[in-house]
Parts: sequence; structure tokens; C-alpha cells
Amino acid sequence: MPEGGRQTTLKAPFERRGNGLHTGAEALLRALPAPAGTGYVFRRTDLAGAPEVRARLDKVSATERGTVVRDGAASAATIEHLLGAFYGLGVDNAVFEISGPEVPILDGSARGWCEGIQAVGIRELDAPRIFFVVTAPFEHVNGAKRMRVEPADGLSVAYSIDYQHPALGRQELKLEFSAESFLAQVSDARTFCFEHEVEALRQAGLIKGGSLDCALVVGEGGVLNPPVRFDDEFVRHKTLDFFGDLALSGRRLRGAFALERAGHAFHCEAVRALMARPGDQARSTMSLDLPLDALAIQTLLPHRYPFLLVDRVTALEPKLRVTGLKNVTVNEWYFQGHFPGHPILPGVLIIEGMAQCGGILIMKSFPELTGKLTYFMGIDSARFRRPVVPGDVLRYEVEVLKLKGPVSRLKGLAYVGEELATEAEFMCMVVDRDKG
Repeated sequence: MPEGGRQTTLKAPFERRGNGLHTGAEALLRALPAPAGTGYVFRRTDLAGAPEVRARLDKVSATERGTVVRDGAASAATIEHLLGAFYGLGVDNAVFEISGPEVPILDGSARGWCEGIQAVGIRELDAPRIFFVVTAPFEHVNGAKRMRVEPADGLSVAYSIDYQHPALGRQELKLEFSAESFLAQVSDARTFCFEHEVEALRQAGLIKGGSLDCALVVGEGGVLNPPVRFDDEFVRHKTLDFFGDLALSGRRLRGAFALERAGHAFHCEAVRALMARPGDQARSTMSLDLPLDALAIQTLLPHRYPFLLVDRVTALEPKLRVTGLKNVTVNEWYFQGHFPGHPILPGVLIIEGMAQCGGILIMKSFPELTGKLTYFMGIDSARFRRPVVPGDVLRYEVEVLKLKGPVSRLKGLAYVGEELATEAEFMCMVVDRDKG
């Protein structure tokens, strides 16, 4: 059954305390309600300035026996069970204040996080939920690891593992996703490792907080710390891990997924490849009449030739992100004087194009602002990675970092194909036309 149409968050905060599986460090994690468009954000309260990192695919820094996200000084490790619980129960937005480097492992499943969510409840927000809808078959393969996705009205997962171990063998799970099926079939499944791996993991500096209380350990003769919660608890836990990594997409997905012999690194790799494929688009539960052509763009922005630098908008998620295109031709006016004979698109105009996409995003997010002007307030961290020349098609990817009243902070990336050309962060303010 398709999921509901509005974004959600917690009704109230809750907290859990415990040790990290790999670091062994004790941490207190407080899960807080958050506004629409926040997604999942980790805030490191033990570090100076309480830096934050968004739980997104582009922030994944490690996947060895757990998923780690990092942004500058801020990092959060072994996030998959927590995120799996929030994604599985349908909570779209939360801030996680954490007093250490790693999420508490609790009992090795998502049970404790699900109980916390259920205790405080979930509330809807006044913003449309964003779905990524798979519109054509897709397959990603890396050695024996495989993910295939087919179009579907809802979300389903068929997961199979084969460790060629006498105590496990081949296990398969098919799940038609809903909050109820996630709770009943996946949330209680615990993490596991093999007895022969333990010493090597310790030598690698991992599982410092591991014990028989937070993981199933499999020896040659079977599980060393029975009883298991399900006869196929191992494949159920791998499915939980997948939901936790799927949460890093920042969207609710609609498609029929089939995975074989996968793991954290492959989950992230395959979902990233799926979402980068042309054709599939994020869709809001609110109609946005996409794509927007040049005429539609001119109803939202005051810019005209020769300073309208966006030709088309192909995807837009209100209060979150926008994708726009700019076709660079040899007839552009600025090539007459900018490196004549060796035409290069001026970098400042690329940033201007990003900002125009940001203005479109703001106007579509807040229709009451239509007709107002968006002014630059600042540009930070601008980097130019490659020249942009005639014949290139620029793809602007602009996302919201912060919305506060009339002031917005945005991050823009400009690509030619899959190659990053320019990146920058910028602030802008919406003003009335008579103040321009």
C-alpha cells in the first residue's frame, strides 16, 4: 500500500544511552523533532561548536561493518539500525544529538529505537512527502553482489544471503513494506558475526564494545548465544541494514528491490547509482508541473536574456532541492570578450545560475513569495573544478542547508555529465520589488 502524503517527525524527544559496537565509547543519543525538509541530522554535542552532519549518501565516509557519515569535524558511526527504525516507521525528519562518535548498539537490532519512536508518537507536518519513483528496470552488479529494481506502486524488498556456512546456508526474505511489516519482520533482528572473525576484527580496532548481549556469534556448530528470534534472523538483519542505508537517499522510494549477497558498501553504491540514472525522478505528493521550461521559469524569476541562466528545471522537492539545466552554446554573449578564441563560461555566471535555481526552489516552496526578488547575501567555499565550454550541458544541483524566515542558505553543485565543475555555498534574502 502506498505511503501517506505528508512528511512526518516525532511528537516529542526521546533518548537512549549505551556503548558503540566498534569504538566501545559510551554515548547518549537524544532524538529530537525537526521541521519538514530537515531529513536526518547528527549533532555532535561532545565537540566544540556542536558540529552537524546530514545523514546522506554523499556524506558516507566508511562502510566497514557499519555505515559512517562525516562532514568536517562531525561524524557519526554505526547509524544503520537507528536510521532503519526511523525509515521503517515512517519518520522523515529528526535531529540526533549524540555525545560520542558512535550510535549506541543497544541489543544489536532496531528494537530500542522503534520502542522510543512508538513511546513519543509521530506527527504529520505541513509539507509534501518526497518519493523517488522507479520508472524502468535497473540492475547494479559488483562481483557476486547484485541489486535489481523493478517499477512498483509501493516498496518491496527481496533479500537473499548465502554464506556457505553449515549453520546458516542460504536464507531469503520477501517483504512488502509497511510500518507494520517492518516492525513484525525486521526490527527485532540482531547483528551477527562469525566466531572465526572475532580476533581479526579486534586486531582491526573494531567491536571494542561487542558482546554476546548485542550480537549473534556463529560458530561451526551454530549460534553460540541462543536462542535466535527467528530461524532466518540473519537475512532479516541484513534487510534491516538495507533500510538503514536506504534512509541515506533522503527520499521515500517506490520500487521492487531484489538484493543478493549485499552489504553496507554495496547498498550505498547501488542506491547511489540508481538515483543518478536519468529518467527516474523525485516526485512530490504535490503536483509541480515538471519539467519547467524557460517560459515557466520566467514566471518565477525576474531575469531575462541575456541574464537568464537556467533553461529547464527537471526535478524539484519543495524546501529541499532542485535540479536545473543550462545548455552552453558558442553563441553566448559573454564568449565575445571572455577568452576570445578559447571560450570558457565565466565561473561567476555558473554561481549565478546556481542562485537562479535556488530562487526557483524558494518560489516553488513558498508560493506566497511569487513576484518578490531574491538577492545574494554571501558566497562561501566556491571552487572551480573544470572549465565549462561550448557544447557542455551544465546540470545544477542545489539543496537547502537552512531556511530561516526570508533568509536561505543553499549549497550548489554544477556538473558536466558526472564530472563536478563548480561548487559553492551561498546565502540569499527574499525582498519586495519596491526595495530593489
